[in-house]
Amino acid sequence: MKTLRDGVMIEDVVIGQGKVANKGLKIQILYKATLASNGKEFEAKMDRKNPFGLRLGIGNSIQGLDIGIEGMCVGGKRIISIPSKVGFGEKGNGQKVPPNADLIYEVELVKVR
Repeated sequence: MKTLRDGVMIEDVVIGQGKVANKGLKIQILYKATLASNGKEFEAKMDRKNPFGLRLGIGNSIQGLDIGIEGMCVGGKRIISIPSKVGFGEKGNGQKVPPNADLIYEVELVKVR
């Protein structure tokens, strides 16, 4: 595990060989998101025909996910541990994520444009 800024921790499971995900680029990912406290899955996007798309680092996702994905290469798989302060914070996310919850995302980077 490697610690990045704001306490985000990453573990590369597979090192990709494609384009690098940098701030401002459009990316597509597959992911599974769980609560760190109990492993309960609260969200997933694993359909290769319809991956989740976002522009990295401009607020299209939670800050911790942006931090954890930056620098990945296409084809890479990474486990990202996200402290609540750069996740959903004190408010949580509806009924899915309680307030102040730490999160774990398993991410595969499938495309960078």
